[in-house]
This record gives sequence, structure tokens and C-alpha cells, in this order.
Amino acid sequence: MAAGEAEVARAPRDARAHVRLGRLYLDAGRGREALRAFQKAVSLDKDLADAYNGIGLYYMNVKKDWKAASRYFNMALDKDWAHKEAQLNLALMHVQMGNYDAREAAERVLKIDPNHAPAYLMLGRWHEQREEYGKALEYYRKYVELQPDDVKVGHEVALNLLKLRRYEEAEAFVATSLHTFHRYGVLAQVFTRRGDYERALQAFELYIEGLDERERALYRDLSLVASPAEVWAYQGTPEAKRPAFLRRFWLRHDPTLVTGGARRQAEHYRRVWHARAYFGEKKFPWDRRGEVYIRYGEPDYRSTSREINLEAPPAVRRVQERIAYELYRDRAVGVTFTGPIFPVQIDRSVEMEVRQAEEGTESPDPEILTTTPVGIAGQDTLGLSRWRPMVMGMDPGRIPWEVWVYTGIEDGIEVVFTDQNLSGVFDYAPTPTPGAEDFRRLRGPGELSNMLATFNRYAPGVVVQRAASTTPEHYNVAREAEPIQFSYDVADFRGPEGTTRAEVYAAIPLGQLSPASTRDTALVVERIVALADSAFDRVYRSRDQIVYRGEAEAGAVLMDQADLPVPPGQYTLAVQVQQKGTKRMQVYRRPLSVEAYPPGSLRLSDLQVARQVAPAQPGETRFVKQGWKVSPAPGRSFYEGQAAFLYFEVYNLRQDEQGHTRFEVSYSVSGRQTRPLVVRALSGLGRLLGTEGAGEVTFRHERAGSEGMDADYVELDLRESGAGEYVVRVTVRDLLSGAGAQKETTFRVVPGR
Repeated sequence: MAAGEAEVARAPRDARAHVRLGRLYLDAGRGREALRAFQKAVSLDKDLADAYNGIGLYYMNVKKDWKAASRYFNMALDKDWAHKEAQLNLALMHVQMGNYDAREAAERVLKIDPNHAPAYLMLGRWHEQREEYGKALEYYRKYVELQPDDVKVGHEVALNLLKLRRYEEAEAFVATSLHTFHRYGVLAQVFTRRGDYERALQAFELYIEGLDERERALYRDLSLVASPAEVWAYQGTPEAKRPAFLRRFWLRHDPTLVTGGARRQAEHYRRVWHARAYFGEKKFPWDRRGEVYIRYGEPDYRSTSREINLEAPPAVRRVQERIAYELYRDRAVGVTFTGPIFPVQIDRSVEMEVRQAEEGTESPDPEILTTTPVGIAGQDTLGLSRWRPMVMGMDPGRIPWEVWVYTGIEDGIEVVFTDQNLSGVFDYAPTPTPGAEDFRRLRGPGELSNMLATFNRYAPGVVVQRAASTTPEHYNVAREAEPIQFSYDVADFRGPEGTTRAEVYAAIPLGQLSPASTRDTALVVERIVALADSAFDRVYRSRDQIVYRGEAEAGAVLMDQADLPVPPGQYTLAVQVQQKGTKRMQVYRRPLSVEAYPPGSLRLSDLQVARQVAPAQPGETRFVKQGWKVSPAPGRSFYEGQAAFLYFEVYNLRQDEQGHTRFEVSYSVSGRQTRPLVVRALSGLGRLLGTEGAGEVTFRHERAGSEGMDADYVELDLRESGAGEYVVRVTVRDLLSGAGAQKETTFRVVPGR
């Protein structure tokens, strides 16, 4: 600044020196002094285009007077038709005003100078405002080639690649062209989309560490995903213990458990990043769209006034039909909605603000009643005169809107946002206000009152507040994958050193998987089992890969077993199966009680339903325990003609003075069908004692051994009993101590193939 003033003092008649001083004043925010400097330059040289361009900058950036700015930029071009900056500034002004002329102005600049980087930037932003991300990307790339040190625009290129779902290109671009911590935010998005949540979380943490404290706090804030009780508990947790609190929090909210909470935490960071990038351009940290996005993620359906979406999935259509009926009753039947069902304001420029008399009985002014409502034939019965739902064939109106539908929140919710002030900041759509035409059209004040009461119940802000009270956050992992239907089962046995061995069996039909591209290509399936304790302090995990080569026979399945030695107690179990290299994935989750098998009293393990039990071969380890190969049957389902096997273990048998044990095992089989029950049983060991009963068949056999623990099985032949569901109860009685133990399980027999 001082240098510019000194230059003018040395050469007070130099018009260009005054222009340079004016630019310095503008950069320093000293607008009035800048204007005087530019005006002085004009007085010294009336043909100096730079001086008129400077005055235009003052009116555009300081006064926000587009008309005056345009006049001065055009005056600069009158003096010098090739003045690139004046052309670019004129284009920038058109962009800020939303005019189409911006594109033509920037293209004129490029005709003058094909390597003028700001013009490419201008065109990129022009196309991005119109959500033409592919075209915007072309211009952004050209700009970055010319200005490789512009990190901000490099970030915009990466954002556009992500919008276009060109994730590999985004990863390659940031590796070569984005060298600040912002690259980690982009990489985290890429890793999340690939399902690599551990790496995504690591990348996010690196990105967050590079932010200033105000930005960093947005990622640590739990208020949009936690319940009020969780927020209160977190705020009351000492700083030193908060990492442990957050570890439990994210694990508890992880719908799969198999990543130990990393998946849900990475998804939260992704949503915050997305909200800042796409909904925080005009308002810090974001507008209402950001709040809803962080809570509930990507909507199942989105339509905007700029980009009407006619492809609503069936589940979304059902939600729309229900809401439309609630709002408009029979008038909504057969109507196709292309945007908000909740009525939005169509045009504020001719808005009617009519109020009834204080008593609410006087009629509106007759002159106002002659105003024709906005709408088209066949839609005048929906909404109010200037507040309408968006239906097929209707103009989207002048108020920008967006509608998001979530099918998995409550019974399905619609959230409508509008930009009432045309500022680029979206808020919940306001509740409609009636005009004079509405008083004339609706049958009495009662109908209008009922309609407004319904609108109040379905007002977007009310809908979100009500949903958040019962569902503070939502993460639907199913929408990210193509589901695999597989069966699984669990049984527990005594484990080492006071633990219990929880065995989880899975059967994955090959028909549920994507076929290999060639005969030589292997199908690779990753199975992850996780057990989270009741306090979500610890997670026990087992991960394995199953590789299958060759052609699959009809009905073939991949069989798997995971063994997790865990302390007895209450757990949440998650079983995830994912085919590598595809989107095929499924996760099942349920509570699980893991039993204790302490020394002392007689104990009986769970009953494992199996396809086969046979002596294990030397060196064989797969599905082997206690010398037996127990082939799992995770679905507990058998075809007619197949035998069902039950395997179990007995603990803490009393031994006599010679160390021998004697005990009796009984098997009671009952069917849940009314026909006579015919069952044959072959015990794995011991002597069959007999049968009894009609509706329930019981077998007994005695066993003798030399150890306090014993393993046994029974083979059940149900060929003459037919298809149906069966209940089996196994009872063990220690003939030396008199103690007993009992377990029960079920299985099904289905008609043969």
C-alpha cells in the first residue's frame, strides 16, 4: 500500500499508477479510496480501459451494483475490445447474477487467449452451478493444468470426480495434483465407497488433523447422531475418558459390528465432509440439508427444481401415495408427483397476503378475488392457490426446492427444502399461508382449518423433529450392496481357561454369488464374525476367506465355521459375508447369550445340528472337534430321505474310584404336525434302550467312559415321518451322581428335490 501511494506521489499525472493504487485499495478493503483512485485515473486518461475496469470492480465487489458494474466493464471494452480482464469480470458478474451471458463472455476471452486460466475456471463454475458436472470437470482440468498451484480449484476438480462417481480417477488425480491435507478427505471418500472402512477412517483422521479448530469440532460433534441421553453422557465424560466413550459409541451404532465401529464412524465423517462440501457453500457450517444428511445419509429419492427425478422406486412411491392421501385425500388418487408432495410456494413476485377480519368472518376483498391462481388444469384441487405440490406437467416455479424421501425412517418420511430468499441457502419449506382465492375456493373456514392443521403436521421441520426424537440417526447398509441370502447357526461349547467356544456356522449358496468371469477365475468370499459384549467395550472377531474354483453344481454351497473363545455373557452377534470384487454383501445381526461351563455340576453343551458326524481322518482339521468331523448344517434343514445328526458334549461327569463314568442319554423327538411320528435313531456310541410314546418318540442309551468329559452324537432317520418341523430334546443323567442336564433344538425336513 505504501509503495503504491509513494508511486503516485512521485508521478501524480501517471494514470496507470493511480489504477495500481486503486487495485491495492480494493485488495485492502478500502473501497471508497479505491473508487477515488480509479476516477482520478479516468480524469487523467479518458481512454484507459484499466481505469473503467477498476470502477466496475468497485461496483461489483463493494457496492454489489450489477447494473453500474456492467456499464463500466462495457466502457472498458469500448476503449479496448480485447481487454481480457474486463471480459472476464463481466462474465463473473453474469455468473453471480445467474445469467446465461457468463458462458458467452468467458468463451470470448478464450478466443482472445486460449491459455487464459481464469476463463476456464469461470466456465467450470458456470456448468457446475447447473449441475453439469461432466462439462465442468473438463474446464476445471484445463485450469489446473495452467494453474497447478491453485489448491482450491484442485479440490473442486476432485469434488466433481466424486459427484460423477469416478472414484479411481479421483484417487489418481489427488495423488498427482493435490498435495495438501485436503487429499485425505477425497481419499477417504474413495475408500468408503470401496468398503475399506479402516483405511477410510485413517484417511479422515489425517484430514481432520489438518483443519482449524472450528472445522475440526464439526467432525467431533455427536449432536446430530446421538440420542439426548448419549449427548448428556458424552458431555459428562472427562476428557481423558472420551476416546473410550467414542469407541463404544461408534461400535454400538455400527450396523454390522464387523469393523469394530470403523464403518459407522467413517460414514459419519463422510456425511460431515459431504455436508461441508455441498451444503456449506453459502452458510457455515451448512444449511438444513446438511443437518438431515448427517442424520440420515443419502435419501432413497431426491428431486430438485433444477433436476426433476421421474424415477421413484416402488418403496418411495408407496411413501408418496400415503403422504399424498393424508394431505389431499381422494383428490390425490391417480396423481403422479415429480417433486414435493407437501405444498411449496410457487412464486413470491405476485404473492397474495390476504387476512380475514379479526373475528374471522368477513369475506376477503372482492377485487383481490379476481386474481387468477397459479396452476394448470386438473391441479387446482391440490394445495393452495400459490402453494402447490409438484405434479406431472407442472412448472417447478420460481422458488428453488429439493425433496428427499427416506423409506426407512418411521413409516417413510418426505423432507422438503426451499430457498425462499433465492440466496442459495435452503431451509425447511415453510407452512403454507392461504390467500384470497383459497377462501373463495374452499368450502367454509372448517375445511381450510383442517387443511392447514394437516399441513402443520407434515411441515418438514416438524417431520424431522418428530423423526429425530425416535430415530436420531440412520445408516442403511443394504442400499450400498446387492444382498446375499445365506444361512447361519450358532452353538457354544466349553473353551480353554474358563472361556466358552462360540461356533458360528455359515452356508453360502453359490447361486447367490456373481459368477466368475472365466473357469480359471476363483470366487473369493470373505466371512467376518463379530461378537460385541453388552457394554460394547470389547469386540471379538474372526475373519476368513473362502476360495472356490471351477463350475458350481446346482444347489452347491460354500460351508464355513468360525470359532471364537469368549468369556460367557450377553453379546451382540454379527455375521457378514461379502464376495470380493463385487457389491454382493449381507450382514445379519442378533443378540446372543453365551453360556458358561464351569467345573463342578453336570453340564451339557448346545446341540449342534449337523449334516454328518464321522470319525476324523488323520491330519484332518476342518470341522473337527473331539476326534469327530462334524459337518455343519447352518440352515437346520434337510431333504426327505436325508438323516439329521445332533452333536453335543457332556462336562463334569462324576468318576468312580477306578476313574470310570456311567451316564444315560435320552433323545425325545416330537413333530409340530399332526400325523403319526415314525423315527429311527442310531446312537453314535453306547446301547439303544428303546422307544416310548405316540406323539413323541424317545430313545435312551447308556454310556460308560473314563473321563469327566464326553462327546456324543445321534443320527435320526425321519424318512417315514415326512416333511415338517421337529423338536429334539436331549437329556443327560449321571448314573453315579444322579445329576441331570437338558438342552433342546429344532430342525426342518423339506420335500425332496
